[in-house]
Amino acid sequence: MSRGQEDQQAHRLKLSLDCHSTKNLAFALNCSLQYSLALASAQKHFQSSQVTPISQGPQETRIDSGFAAYEFVATKAQLLQIVAQNSRVEIRVSDGSKQVAAVHVDLKELFSAPLKQSATTMVRVSD
Repeated sequence: MSRGQEDQQAHRLKLSLDCHSTKNLAFALNCSLQYSLALASAQKHFQSSQVTPISQGPQETRIDSGFAAYEFVATKAQLLQIVAQNSRVEIRVSDGSKQVAAVHVDLKELFSAPLKQSATTMVRVSD
């Protein structure tokens, strides 16, 4: 198979985002998370399923409902377009109905993250 044919071949991909924990907050809050992604198949919206109470101070608090994964099929060109459309994903942190913070994730960083490979899958992880 030529390089051009490889670039046109569609692959099944999975994009996972995990807002794992938080710490060093200047104030206590009841945290919920929201974000949107434009994938090949459709616009995906995420809202955490539960509110996580987070205390003020240096202790780390795990966010139990901050994980979402999306499977989609894309060629190399489509994947590059998806990354360009979502080059900076904003994860909004809310306390009730009031947005109190935003975390920005740069999806382009995934391409420079180390590649981990098993017999059936390849994974890139960026922190």
